[in-house]
Amino acid sequence: MGLWIWMGGTTMKQHYSIGQFAKKTGTTIRALHYYDEINLLNPEVTASGRRIYHDTHLITLQKIITLKFLGYSLNQIKQFLKDESWDLHESLSLQREMMLQKRNQLDHIIKALDHALHIVDGEEKIDPAIFVAIINGIQEEEVHKKWLNNVFPEHVVNSIYDIPEAKKLEGEKIYADLVIKIKRMVSEGLSSSEPQALEIVQTIIKIATEVVGEDLEAIIKSATEEDLKNQPFPNPLSPEEEEWLSQAFEHFENTKKNLNKNEGGHLYE
Repeated sequence: MGLWIWMGGTTMKQHYSIGQFAKKTGTTIRALHYYDEINLLNPEVTASGRRIYHDTHLITLQKIITLKFLGYSLNQIKQFLKDESWDLHESLSLQREMMLQKRNQLDHIIKALDHALHIVDGEEKIDPAIFVAIINGIQEEEVHKKWLNNVFPEHVVNSIYDIPEAKKLEGEKIYADLVIKIKRMVSEGLSSSEPQALEIVQTIIKIATEVVGEDLEAIIKSATEEDLKNQPFPNPLSPEEEEWLSQAFEHFENTKKNLNKNEGGHLYE
């Protein structure tokens, strides 16, 4: 069939109305009108205003459909159709690279959706700030990783990003639950010295230690005030909630010091 088209097919020139051409090619009439409007595929127009398509239009449309399938824009296709000597190999190589980038972007989006679904699972409502903070961590992963590499040792950054996916999902769920608890306690006017507040701090420290190791305190102190001021991570806490959490950490440290003086005490007695 393809060879027959290349050799000219029949000697009789075929004519098609726009409806016939649309049906023959599986293209919508609306699309054909648009291709005509942007001078991508112009039919013959009779004196009465009828659009007439020929076999040459069929071949051109096949080129358009093929290039669209490969991801080229209509503007790119228009240039290709005008230039009979375009470098096909270079163009296809560039297009492949672009498609790989799009695939990576889609993989990123799917990953973000999976994480979002895991976060909201079992929750009737969730604060948008929590949702944005977690999704931003996926969306801007390279930016965050670059900042971390400039501030902390390489092994620390690797330990953060080498966590298995299932563990990441679990950690994000715990993170969301902790933020929800902090927001609830602040909104209810509960003190940052309450046992629940100390439990929140202890959980945060436990998770961080599991990720970066026992030298957590030294690692945190290695970051300068300027570093922390310019950190790129979105914060789901309001200034009031941040202050409350800071006070909870202070109470935790004071309680721990007092317990160290009185051996055998329990943090939540």
